[in-house]
This record gives sequence, structure tokens and C-alpha cells, in this order.
Amino acid sequence: MRISCFIFLLLPFLLLGQTKQQAKIDSLLVELPRKQDDTLKVKFLHEISFAYSNLNPDEGVKYSNVALALSEKLDYPKGIAASIAMLAVNYNVKTEYGKAIALNQKALAQYQKLKDKRSVASIYANVSEIYLGLSKYPEALRNSFEALKIYEEFKKDPNTAQVLENIGHVYYEQKKYNKTKKYYSQALDIYNESGSQRDIARCMGNMARVFQSGKEYQKALDYLFSALKTNQDLGMPNSVQGNMANIGIVYIKLKEYEKAVHYHSEALRISEELGFKNNIAINNGNLGNTYLRMEMDPKNVTIGKNSNNIRSAIHHLENAVAICKDIGFSAPQIEFSENLTEAYTLAENYKMAYSTLKSSILLRDSIFSKQSQIELSKLETKRDLSLKNKDIIIKNKELEINQLEDENDRMLYISGILILFIVIFTIVRYLIKQMRSHDNAMAKLIRIQSHEIRGPIASILGLSQLFNFNKPDDPANKELIEGINILANNLDEVVIQVINDTKEKKI
Repeated sequence: MRISCFIFLLLPFLLLGQTKQQAKIDSLLVELPRKQDDTLKVKFLHEISFAYSNLNPDEGVKYSNVALALSEKLDYPKGIAASIAMLAVNYNVKTEYGKAIALNQKALAQYQKLKDKRSVASIYANVSEIYLGLSKYPEALRNSFEALKIYEEFKKDPNTAQVLENIGHVYYEQKKYNKTKKYYSQALDIYNESGSQRDIARCMGNMARVFQSGKEYQKALDYLFSALKTNQDLGMPNSVQGNMANIGIVYIKLKEYEKAVHYHSEALRISEELGFKNNIAINNGNLGNTYLRMEMDPKNVTIGKNSNNIRSAIHHLENAVAICKDIGFSAPQIEFSENLTEAYTLAENYKMAYSTLKSSILLRDSIFSKQSQIELSKLETKRDLSLKNKDIIIKNKELEINQLEDENDRMLYISGILILFIVIFTIVRYLIKQMRSHDNAMAKLIRIQSHEIRGPIASILGLSQLFNFNKPDDPANKELIEGINILANNLDEVVIQVINDTKEKKI
């Protein structure tokens, strides 16, 4: 009941926020006919285009093109470059990344010709953000460092914070949370000094992800609800849905699934209204993952391959994976494909589970390859050359690069996986036998076995049936083994948790 009431109370805030943003646009449009065809009108058109970028990027493109045509008529080179850059901003929001990159490169050439260093830096920052969305992390970091190098030539340039935040994003995707927190903290300090509420809210939302990764869930929620309130007041629907999505993720971690479903559903509704494919994909994936976790929770009593939770999970996760493929959203596609593999396994659809797992393994290998890690480390080294303690930093980075380059690909053997499975299964049986004297503890373990162990075991059995024993060197066998290894690791984590619980309760 409390959740339903909250939905009712939240909706007016969202509508009010969008109304404020539209009111700003309306006031700009009323003023537009009074403007003469001069350079000031070009800048005014850019303001309208940017205001539309967070609400209706198609209209943003329209006004950017009007600004471009007027700039060319006036022979206004800086206006031409800025109009092209503003087009890139709107195409980026529309998830037409190829166009956005091409337009940014065109604007970059214009600004370099004009020797406008600050604008050159801003284009590098924009391109970095696009590459980040495409999971091309070395390119994202390279462009961010180029931007940062220029901004650092100017004292307290406010755009420095945005670049620091983008660098934090790259390290977050690489799960290097200490570095992520370092760059987010530097950015937040600058935003607090400038007093920009929009930027503070966005950075607080990003910082919350770091706290969530460190299992500081209440701190993450405090940051997210603060950011959500600010974005509602500012009328930023796209930022609102992002905050809601992150709040939903925290509630999944807290196993408060009804609240998670609520926030992810609201985030999906807003993103569908805005028509932003990347956010539609993410919110579908988050919602599907929520239903999957609900099904696997030991407290769930409506289990079964045809349960509503499983059907909902598969529906939303399939939508998410399809959209990610369509727009080249690789990193989320990996995560949602792995979740979809779990859902197919619980639905006893082993053929689809194997096919999805195979695709996600290939994609993960291409994105998180050793070569990518080497490139990132090399870029960090180049950046650190301009900082203090050069000799120590260079040695540390060179060692990191050498370690990455010297690593050899490890072959996985079916016999080792089977032995691991037998050992794990034996441990589980032993634990069950030991816990029979304690009814409550036994009930909990049975729930764990039926939900969290059942899935991986069923998957391993299903995938092992596909192993080609007649031709051990079949390339498909390696992929099968990798899939079994992933599932065995998941099972191992569950067993470790059971062992820890057993020690804590002295069963």
C-alpha cells in the first residue's frame, strides 16, 4: 500500500519537472521571432537546441540546423563549428552514435583551425562520452585525457569537472572503484565550489554507484534521493529516470524487490516517453533482473519454469539485449545476456541458455580483452608523465603493462570442471546432513538449494550434455567449458555463503 501511495505522490513531481523544462523552451521560442539575423541569434538558437536535447532531441536537431544555416549565411566560422557540435550533442542523445562522432570530428577540425583551445577540449570530452557508451574504453580515456590536458592550462575551468567525471566513468566500468571514487570526488568538489545544482545532482548520483559497489547501501540511497529531488525541481526527466534506475538497483541489493520493481518501472516509463533507446534498454534489463532475483530469492514460494516472475524476467531481458545489439551498447548487453542465461536455465530452456551464454562470452572477450587493458595502462602512463613523482609512477605503470602482456591464455579442461562440480556437490550434501538437527537452519538451506544451487546445477548438467566427447578438440567444447566454469563459480559463491552462515550460527 505504501508503494502505491508513493507512486501517486511522485507523478506530480515528474510532470512538474517536465513542465518547467518545457516552459523554459516556450519562453525561448516566444523571444526567437524578435531576434535579428545576427551572431546573437545563432547563440540563441544554440540555447534552444540544448534545452531540447534533454527533452526532445529531434527538435534539438531542427534548431541546430537552423543555427548552422544562419551561421553559413553570416560567414560566422565559430557559429558554424558550434552548430555542428550542437548537432552532435542531440544525435548522441538520440543514440545515433556514428553521426555524433562524425559531427564531433568535423567540429573539432573547425575549432582547431580557429585555434579555440577550450572548444577543442569540449569536443574531446563529448567524444569521450560517446565512446564510453559504446564500451570503447581506451578511446574514451584517450579523449578525456586530451581534454583534461587542455583544461588544466586554464585556472579553475568549470569544464574540468565534467572531464574528471568522465574519467571516473571509465574506471567504474572497469570496476576500478578506488580510481573511480578519486575522480568523482575531485569533480564533486569543483561542482560544489561552482554551485551548479544540476552538475552536483548528476555527480552525486554517480558517486552513489561507488557506494553501492562497496555495499554502503544507505549512503548510496541518501545520495540518490538527494539527486532525485534536485533533478525533479530542475525539470530534468532524463536525469530523474537515471536516479530512479540506480535507486532500484540498490533496492535489489537490499532484497526489497517490490520497491525495486516500482523504481525500475517508473524509470522505464519515463525513458519510453523520452524515446531514448539506451535508457530503454537499461531499464528493461534492470526490471528483468529484478524479476529474476525475485524468483531466485529463498523466500519465494511461487517457483517453477512457467512462473510469472520467470516470464517477466525473460520478456524484459530479451527486450534489453535486442536494443543493446541494435545500438551497439556492448557492456550492458553482456550483463543482461548473463542474466537472460540464468532466466532461460530456470525455465529449463537449455538451448537458448547455451546460445545466449556463448554470445555473451564472445562479446566479453572482445571488450575486456588484455589488449584493451594494456591500452588503458599505457594511456594512464602517458597521463602520469606530466605529473609529479614521474620515475616511480612510470615504473609502476610499466610493471602493470608487462604483467598484462606476459599473461598467457589459460586452457580449461572438462575433467577439472567435473571434479570441481563433484567436490562442490559433496560439500553441499555434507552441509545438508549436518544441518538436519536444526529445523530452521535446514529449511533455509533447502530454500537455498532449490533456488540458488538448482539453477547452476541444472545449467551445468544441461551444458555438459552438449559436450562433444567424440571430438574433444571441437572449438565449441572450449566455449561450453567456459560456460560451465562461470556457472561453477556462481555455485561456488553460494556454497561459500552457506559455509559462512554455518560458521556464524555454529550449526
